Amino acid sequence: MNINVEELSGLERKLSVEIPVERVNETYGQIYQSIQRQYDQPGFRKGKVPMQVIKSKFADKVDQDALEYLIGPAWAQAIRDNNLEPVMNPKFDHEPVKEGQAFSFTATFEVKPEIELKSIEGVEVKKEKVEISDENVSDVIENLRKNKGVQKPVEEDRAAKDGDVAVIDFEGFIDGEPLEGGKGENHDLELGAKQFIDGFEEGVVGMKKGEEKELTLKFPEEYHASDIAGKDVVFKVKLNEIKEFELPEVNDEFAANVGDHENVQALKDSIRETLSQHEEKRVKDELKTRLMEKLVELNPIEVPKGLKVEQKKLIVQDAQMRMSQQGMSPEDVTKYLATNDADFDKSSEFIIKSSYLISEIAKAQDIKTTPEAFQKFINARAQEIGIPAEQLMSYYNNEDAKARVDFQILEEQVMDFVIEKAKIEEVAKDQL
Repeated sequence: MNINVEELSGLERKLSVEIPVERVNETYGQIYQSIQRQYDQPGFRKGKVPMQVIKSKFADKVDQDALEYLIGPAWAQAIRDNNLEPVMNPKFDHEPVKEGQAFSFTATFEVKPEIELKSIEGVEVKKEKVEISDENVSDVIENLRKNKGVQKPVEEDRAAKDGDVAVIDFEGFIDGEPLEGGKGENHDLELGAKQFIDGFEEGVVGMKKGEEKELTLKFPEEYHASDIAGKDVVFKVKLNEIKEFELPEVNDEFAANVGDHENVQALKDSIRETLSQHEEKRVKDELKTRLMEKLVELNPIEVPKGLKVEQKKLIVQDAQMRMSQQGMSPEDVTKYLATNDADFDKSSEFIIKSSYLISEIAKAQDIKTTPEAFQKFINARAQEIGIPAEQLMSYYNNEDAKARVDFQILEEQVMDFVIEKAKIEEVAKDQL
């Protein structure tokens, strides 16, 4: 078998293979004999139908089978003998295969880039210092009080203020025309919660029950509905009622009711610990991203074009799904995708480069996943979503799903190693 490898542009390769006539004839013979052994025709014993009859009936099918039997093994041998690592399935080109003739085909594909891994020792990066303030804890307690509180109508004759719930009728107009979807009746609006565009809640603050008012505002330039983004809008508002929260007192009884805490201090300690855990995870995730950005910068990698195209498709599909779930119109989704096309390109390249670096570091440092690490992942994920681990394990029984989890585990192990070797400076958030 003659094999020739041609380097095209970048990572693209062209493999030319010629299979000798002897191998072609042998393959045809094996296929015909297999059919003959299985074929049953009246007038003949099974397996004894004359070969010329078999050939007359199955010639076209055998041509197709021979194509597959010849190309598959030859392709596998060619990339193995030439130490090639294709990153995607190749594009095959060939003439029809015929018994009694040599057969040639070409395969065009991209290969994995060669990576010369630079030292990861002492990579300098900044990490946000986790600080949980008393105010952070107090904010959580206030939210807990609201969850346990009740809304009661304000009986006194006073104006609406931040923290109140204003029960309003409203309707928006752009250029004198009613705004589609911009109308509501007896809508509960918590003032200060920033549920509406800037200026709306501020305009309701100070109104009294029964009062009507026009608010002249402007939609943000980055508003998700592109047809009204940046446009002036007039809202006619009527305040029907003012309600305020009657909140429980923060005492030991309250602490017990919101989590079976012994006293208020125990509640505060628990909140602080939970906030700290969440912040530590967020900060670590951001640290990993900054470290990987540094590693990508230190290790130039050529990205296979085909992989980039496929990765970008996944990113775009995810964006489309998220935008649709948020209620964006097809037109706005299309505009968003076009506006962020360059960012999708950059993200695709970064994801691919990161994956290559994770694999290379793991190989260089002999970092491997284990069945124990896989089971630990399953247990943690099952607990997180509230289902039995055995049920979740059944989802990961197929090879593709398990491979994705294994890579997640490997990535976590590699990044922990990189963090351990990095030179990290803890700074305040505004110094990042």
